[in-house]
Amino acid sequence: MLVLTDFSVPAWNAALYAAGLTRQLKATDFMLYHSDEWILMPPMATTPAGTGFVESPEQSPERISELKNELEKYMDPEIRIEVRTDERTLVTAVNTLVGQQHIGLVVAGVTGKSKLERVLIGSNALDLARNCVAPLLIVPFGAFFKSIKKIVFACDLKQVSQTTPFYAIKAFVKALDANLLILNVDRDGAHFDPDTINEMTDLHQLWDAQHPEYHYTDHKDTAIGIMEFAKKNKADLVITVPKIYGFFESLFHRGVTEQLAFHTDLPLLLFRENI
Repeated sequence: MLVLTDFSVPAWNAALYAAGLTRQLKATDFMLYHSDEWILMPPMATTPAGTGFVESPEQSPERISELKNELEKYMDPEIRIEVRTDERTLVTAVNTLVGQQHIGLVVAGVTGKSKLERVLIGSNALDLARNCVAPLLIVPFGAFFKSIKKIVFACDLKQVSQTTPFYAIKAFVKALDANLLILNVDRDGAHFDPDTINEMTDLHQLWDAQHPEYHYTDHKDTAIGIMEFAKKNKADLVITVPKIYGFFESLFHRGVTEQLAFHTDLPLLLFRENI
């Protein structure tokens, strides 16, 4: 597990969530990573100022060691915790570490304050969502770890067989021993389109052996439909593939963020199509 930090309070919250998740996933290795690129970049509107950033790269090794020492209090003693800090660009560093260290999950935090678009990793968030070669878990500031018992997999019905990272999602759900709810939100009234019916058939062929619950609903805004469904069904986690209707972008860049403010305690797990 690779956990990204900028030493802010929301990053600490995400690290605590990840620490709790290690127990349910039975993880054995935990890596904290900080990119000094954050320090060297000019301030941005999405940067949560005054929440713990170090003032210079020279401070990073000490700060990340302190963070490791604090996290050890919340983790099983047999888990190996490693720390890394350097000045590589975030996406480059993350993908390199994923390959070198066989990382199975990357974890990043997001601020609260009713603004889901205020991402700790600033403008790198969408780059990570599009390019991270491992599953990416976004942990909102209001999220506190509890055992994940119910997962919503929000999918579209476009090229299901070709674009669903079936084995990766299946393995993750199995590792958590959680119930899976598969959701499609139709915003175009396409449920009776012949192509859509064929895609639904493919979806069932992929997943029926896992005995999930299937749900089909309508909403003019896919993102709101997904999150309202997750709340109604008391889900602990939402899984999606960033390609669907610009779902990730809609959460972080549109007025829908205000409407979703009450969902800021629900983590989002993003899988790339080709994982």
